[in-house]
Amino acid sequence: MQTHDPRVSSLALPQGMRDLLPPVASARRAVARVVLDCFTRWGYELVIPPAYEREESVVRGLSPQARANLQRFTDPASADTVVLRPDMTPQIARIAAGRLTSRHAPLRLTYEGSILRAPQGRTRGQRQISQAGIELIGWASRDADLEVISAVLEALTGAGLRGLRLELSHAGATHALLTMLEPSLRPAVVQALSQRDVSWLSETLPDEPIRAAFLLAIASAGGRDRLLQATLHPQLSGPAIEVQEAIAALTARFPDVELLCDLGETRGHGYYTGLSFVVLCDDLGQPLASGGRYDGLLREYGRDEPATGAAIDLEHTFDVLTRQAPSGPSDRILLLGSGASRASIARQLRAHGCAVAEADPMSREHALAALESERFSRVWRCADDHVVDEVSGAVVTMEAAR
Repeated sequence: MQTHDPRVSSLALPQGMRDLLPPVASARRAVARVVLDCFTRWGYELVIPPAYEREESVVRGLSPQARANLQRFTDPASADTVVLRPDMTPQIARIAAGRLTSRHAPLRLTYEGSILRAPQGRTRGQRQISQAGIELIGWASRDADLEVISAVLEALTGAGLRGLRLELSHAGATHALLTMLEPSLRPAVVQALSQRDVSWLSETLPDEPIRAAFLLAIASAGGRDRLLQATLHPQLSGPAIEVQEAIAALTARFPDVELLCDLGETRGHGYYTGLSFVVLCDDLGQPLASGGRYDGLLREYGRDEPATGAAIDLEHTFDVLTRQAPSGPSDRILLLGSGASRASIARQLRAHGCAVAEADPMSREHALAALESERFSRVWRCADDHVVDEVSGAVVTMEAAR
């Protein structure tokens, strides 16, 4: 009879957490490096905020829903209530308003790290999410919005992603529509918009002009002809024109990216203040990246300046990459031998840029097992003054190692 071992269950990870093991961890880290290198080329400087902060600081930049899902604990050193960060943008706002307050705008900052959130929907079981993002502070121009979107698209395409779709929206559209309604009706309408519940909106909205405006906003997702109609509507014209101009500019820059719009989008309602976006892909039902303008957030931290930013979900990005282009075994050499000769050859190989792990002599069976398990791409054996490939038996030169 099989008995339960309490030592095994005590080692299980909390729900929604996971380990990344070799070689996946290295491959995922490589994606993060590609993204951060791209952001650096756009002039963004790296900051590394702490994993947790005082609750009173973080909540200034969070929605009521995000505040309700915070992971709180008491700091034993100070007895303060602290929280694990659910978003890095409030931390960047604190840094910009405090430690970097003497820096002149525009301020460009980039970051990479993990956040902790409650699971979102059926498709997101993970609570710890790895992100890399940028924040552009102190520049209210449309060019700033286009810069953030362009940097994100370049980072994703530079990482090797194909088949990207960019969906643009504008907080000004939903704000203009909701101001036509009684305040008591607005929460239900936002919910209906998020669910694209046209029937409920048609039955509930009080008069024909208001119904037509809401239905036109939803219809804008149907193509650029519908967006053109929205540019002529008195409540939607300003946001619709901004989206239209952004699409024109981004089409010229990224001809291989499908560009869409949706003036009825409610994602980030109450947070975004202007142009916002998500990047999608057919291989995944969740956004790879999202962002937008949030001009009100910095004010909560004492620096009243406009801002726009975005974050790339590194977990989603890596998942799509592995589906689009599955990678083979990592290029690592297992070097068998003994003593100083093995160490000397390993040093030479590493000097040529090779990843080399050393091991004492082993049987051919065990050496081939290391290849089959994909732990190593090559197994070489030191033999007197030369190196032999364990599989082919051929003598290996340093040129072959490069």
